Amino acid sequence: MNLVTFLLTDYANMTGDNKLNVMGVFNSIYAASFPARHPTMYLVVKLSPEIGELDQEKDLVIKFEDLDSNEIWSASIPVNIQRDEHGIRSERGLILQINDFVFPRNGEFEFVAYMDKEAERGNKPTGTGNEPG
Repeated sequence: MNLVTFLLTDYANMTGDNKLNVMGVFNSIYAASFPARHPTMYLVVKLSPEIGELDQEKDLVIKFEDLDSNEIWSASIPVNIQRDEHGIRSERGLILQINDFVFPRNGEFEFVAYMDKEAERGNKPTGTGNEPG
């Protein structure tokens, strides 16, 4: 399974014909103090299967880790990608809405995507810092 898109955004949705709409891509959070609560953000993932992976149930795990790979948060999403109505291998877009997320401290973190507990498939570096001022 190939990770085509991995974005942290202010908002995202999917149209009826499976197009991803994404607004406000970011990778930094600024706050007056920590821990800091972020009210709502969206993690946008787009996957493209290898030919042998079609019609198979896979487990996508998203983890939020510090730079020492300590897990702070995680979510598991079952994924099954099938051929489209024309028999063509298709991609699969996923949107994970994350509410009231707490960034524990100032520093560098990353969202990491794993597929079926295999090696790391991609990451989204995310830095936190104090508001300029």
